[in-house]
Amino acid sequence: MCDFCDKKIIQQGLIYTADNFYIRYDAEPVSAGHLLIIPKRHIVSVQELNVQEKTEFWQVLDKAIYFLKTSQPGHPQDFNIGINEGRLAGRTIDHLHIHVIPRYEGDLQNPAGGIRNILPNQGEK
Repeated sequence: MCDFCDKKIIQQGLIYTADNFYIRYDAEPVSAGHLLIIPKRHIVSVQELNVQEKTEFWQVLDKAIYFLKTSQPGHPQDFNIGINEGRLAGRTIDHLHIHVIPRYEGDLQNPAGGIRNILPNQGEK
């Protein structure tokens, strides 16, 4: 069974639930408060989202960001939001999930380049 479809696992760290998505804490967080937005329907790729899910996603993302801004110590104002679309991109669970990673002042010496820092020698130059 898929970890993100397992009802017992869903309840662990559950923050919010909508019609088509739920928000939970990441089990292996990159930073304090790292959240996942996960479709309730078992799909693997962002391309499989239907129109209703795509529309609802943006509303759920707003909820996730508001939650982090108001509930996390340090009140993060900046975020990395990302999808590992495929195994070569780092996906380890074959169920679509969107990372919402709060960023904190001083958590990285130089955050310039953001996503470029995932590949060696592509970030800070």
